[in-house]
Amino acid sequence: MKSPAVVRVRFDSRKKEVAAAPKFIPKASLLTVRQNERMKLEEAFVLQKQLLATRDYAEAVIEAVPPLLVLDEELRVQTANKSFCKSFKIPASETMNRLVYELGNGQWNIP
Repeated sequence: MKSPAVVRVRFDSRKKEVAAAPKFIPKASLLTVRQNERMKLEEAFVLQKQLLATRDYAEAVIEAVPPLLVLDEELRVQTANKSFCKSFKIPASETMNRLVYELGNGQWNIP
């Protein structure tokens, strides 16, 4: 059985090799990069506006329909529209993130 080899590494901090940066970057190349970045920012801005408009539309639909609850997969209330709160005399603050079975002193706990 051979003994493990020992390797000694010596580091000389004075001999750092750094990749040389290009001394000349064509102006056209910089303009192309800036234009691409600007286009990406503009696209992101347009997408953000579209998402906000879609959210506002969805919220308007939720408020316009008869009593409505939006539940997550665990049956926790994510949204209760004003019509629901008014019809069942439950404040919105008491519905958010609560299990549907806990609403109205358990009146929704139907087997």
